[in-house]
Amino acid sequence: MQVYLFDWGDTISKDVIPAQKAGLNAIWFNPNRLKNEKRLKQIHALKELTKYEMV
Repeated sequence: MQVYLFDWGDTISKDVIPAQKAGLNAIWFNPNRLKNEKRLKQIHALKELTKYEMV
């Protein structure tokens, strides 16, 4: 069985980067559509989380 762990947050330095360092797939919650300079996985609305497979 394959398990996918995700963390999502709206602050890159406090949510996304620490999750990546811990080995999680991180998704940036970016409702204001700020420029994604780091090319992170991102969503603009919480309902978009359904496009990522989660177990």
